[in-house]
Amino acid sequence: MKSPSCIFVGILLAQVFFPQHTVSNLLEMLRFVVPKPAFFQPKDMPCVSSCRGVANGDYPSCTGCNFFTTCSNGAIYPSRPCSWFGGLFWNDDRKSCDWYPTYCKLYTKQREPEPGECLKAEDCQDVPNGDYQSCRSCYVYITCSNGVPLDERNCPWFLVWDDVKKRCLWGSGTCKPTRKDAIWRRNYIRELHFGKLKKTPLLVTYTGDRYLDGYGDD
Repeated sequence: MKSPSCIFVGILLAQVFFPQHTVSNLLEMLRFVVPKPAFFQPKDMPCVSSCRGVANGDYPSCTGCNFFTTCSNGAIYPSRPCSWFGGLFWNDDRKSCDWYPTYCKLYTKQREPEPGECLKAEDCQDVPNGDYQSCRSCYVYITCSNGVPLDERNCPWFLVWDDVKKRCLWGSGTCKPTRKDAIWRRNYIRELHFGKLKKTPLLVTYTGDRYLDGYGDD
């Protein structure tokens, strides 16, 4: 594997002999030599979210493995990126960015969830990056990115998540909302979109896989 210093020198020489290429072009051309290990941030990872009473210096960021936080006279500068082709990680032992993070863990194995299998936030550490069915509701889905979950991502209106087609549809072949789930969704949509208009439902229709609701003025 080429060292970072060799890659940097290579970029400088490439700019001299190939001035028509931008730095972004050169980075894209050289991306295959950059190692891209898959690390995730464990829940118990120590990180700094406030610099009150903390000595000046650089510390692990709560944002993720590719960031660090700087404390200066009580002021906090969070989410500072370790930017070496986007591939460096914060090493708190060395207090610098390099290829080997101190706290973030390397994925040892990943499994492909079955279509329609719902995932909880902690499941993101074991699956590839992507969008999946959330265990919260049929009306929301969860995104996993390098072990970090983004749960309860809402489908528009009364659409439900189809885990085979990987998008929100009027009817899903992988998740059937319960009546309780549908009523919750109705109330959520009403509050979100019609709360200020003081509208009340006039017609309620539950089809078994979706909830249709009509609104009228009070």
